[in-house]
Amino acid sequence: MGEMQTPVIGGHVYCRARHADTDVSVCVTCERMHELRDRTSPPYVVCQIDDLEMAEPDPHFVAWWYEHHRRGR
Repeated sequence: MGEMQTPVIGGHVYCRARHADTDVSVCVTCERMHELRDRTSPPYVVCQIDDLEMAEPDPHFVAWWYEHHRRGR
């Protein structure tokens, strides 16, 4: 198992297990969540991810990242 860091943007994170945009409140109840680092900028969630899940790049994450980082939002 490995750790994956995902930024919290506008109260949302990209869940690599669900492959979808997820409200951060859902992460708090997830068994994979290891830690919420809210004193960083941006804050982020640290999750325990299977090595198999980490090995494959997730194209949906890239789309989520650009959607939440558009200028002028």
